[in-house]
Parts: sequence; C-alpha cells; structure tokens
Amino acid sequence: MKSLSSKVLVCTVALIALLLAVAPRVIGAGIEQATIDRLIELIPPEAESQLEIRRNDISSGWFRSSASIELIFTPIGTDAIALVMDFDIDHGPLLQTQNGLGVGLAYANIKPGIRNDLFDIALAELSFPLPDIMADLLVRFDQSVQLDMNISEINYSGTQGEMNFDGLNASIHVDSDQSARFVVNMGELAVTENAANSNVVVAGLAITSITSQLNDMLANSSATLSIPSLSSTAPISFSISDIVVDYGLNGSPADPQSSEIYQT
Repeated sequence: MKSLSSKVLVCTVALIALLLAVAPRVIGAGIEQATIDRLIELIPPEAESQLEIRRNDISSGWFRSSASIELIFTPIGTDAIALVMDFDIDHGPLLQTQNGLGVGLAYANIKPGIRNDLFDIALAELSFPLPDIMADLLVRFDQSVQLDMNISEINYSGTQGEMNFDGLNASIHVDSDQSARFVVNMGELAVTENAANSNVVVAGLAITSITSQLNDMLANSSATLSIPSLSSTAPISFSISDIVVDYGLNGSPADPQSSEIYQT
C-alpha cells in the first residue's frame, strides 16, 4: 500500500511539474501579441486617428519573450512624437514580478523612451538628468490588466535654482468588461528659479478616476483631484490649502440618450 501511495504521489508531483514546465510555452505561444494588444486597448479611441503603431523585434522563448513597439503620435500642426516601449515578458502561470512571485497569464517589464527632435533639444539643455521611469504590466487569468508606473525622485541644486521632486506612482486597473480605475499619487514638488526670483511648492497631488467603460468617453465616470497645499513666497506670496475638485459624468434619468456632467 505504501509503495502504491508513493507511486501515486510521485506521478502527481511529476504531472504538476510537467504542467508548470509546459504551460509557459503554451501560454507564451500567443501571449506576446495579447499582452501588447491589451496595453494598446488602454489608448482612448479618440486618439487612434493620430496614432501609428509599429511592432518590432518580437522574439519568443520558453519562459520569456521580448518585444519592442513604437506609438507614433502626430498632433495637428506639430512634429511627430514617438513613444518607444521595450517589453521583457515573463510567461505564466508562475510569474516573477517586482513584488516577488505571482500568478497570471503574463507579466511584462516595460522600458519607455521618447524620440522627438524638440524633446531631445530640451533634454540637452537641462541641468539635471531626467528621472528614471519604470513600468510593469500584469495580465491575469480573468483577462484583467494592471499597469503600474513609477517615476523616481529628482533632487537638483545649481546656479539656476533648485528642484526637489519626491516622485510619482500611477496605476490603472482594467477589468475584462473594460471598466477601469486610474490612480496617481505624486509626492511634494518644490521649485526655485533664481533668475526670476520665484518659487512654488506643491505639497503632493492625488488623482482617482473610475469609468464603467474605458473605450467610451460618454460612459458613466467620476474623477477626484486633490492637492494638500499650493504655496509660494515670490514673486507673490500666497498659500492655498485643501484643494479638491470632483468631476463626474452620468446618464440622464430623463433621457437615456443624454449624459449629465457635474463638477465641484
């Protein structure tokens, strides 16, 4: 009996190990394209006419794959801006995320970059380097998507002035029915410009937005922006505290084809 139990246990463990080994390849067969497609779905339909999407350098392995895409945005009357995103995709069901081991269809670490002549010129004139930007994308088994982004701190002091920025975290969660929640939390931003004898301090910023349908700009939605305080001592001294703005869009009870907007 013990021998039979041991064989069953060994076979069960071997089967689980085989499934865990084969699953990443099965999932990875189409997950690169699916992961990128899910990210592209986050783009508002109203902006699609000004966007060109290019996919480059897609390579696939057993447990990991990589891809690079360009989102080329051409606003009316200005030069094109290319957002380049390099994807390093981990195939599920077991995923190595920034927060440790997790489960899901895929997890992608994204390295973004911008290509634009005016942006490059402005960047060359900066007295300090741009902050690091990190982003990661998690696609769960229920087809929901979690996109997180982190912008690192900036601490600069020079002859032109000072800048202290405590960083920013943003996330968007999109369910399979396209309902979504967007959250931004920014730390304190303090800027002093010596030549203009001016300064401003923004003591943080928080934005929360919820929509019932991400791809419908007229869907029921709400958003709240809050700033603990906004102040300056030069050239004009002022201080404003507890800034809160609420916005909402709801269907009209009187007319199902109409929407009502409120703002406080």
